[in-house]
Amino acid sequence: MTDFQQALLDKQIQETKVLNAELSHLKPTTTLYERQVPSSNLFFLARDNEQVKAKSAKFLVELEKQIK
Repeated sequence: MTDFQQALLDKQIQETKVLNAELSHLKPTTTLYERQVPSSNLFFLARDNEQVKAKSAKFLVELEKQIK
């Protein structure tokens, strides 16, 4: 893995950690929007806030596996 790829992964991990922290402090009644396709800039109303939180946590775990 090159230094550039390592730096990109580190940046994504930090962004995901911040996202998870923000999601954990939201009220349960907060409306969330999620991106259905990663390469798109379209966001759709999330049906289940807990699912959005779980998906974000899973993404963080996958990023940390890639870095090892």
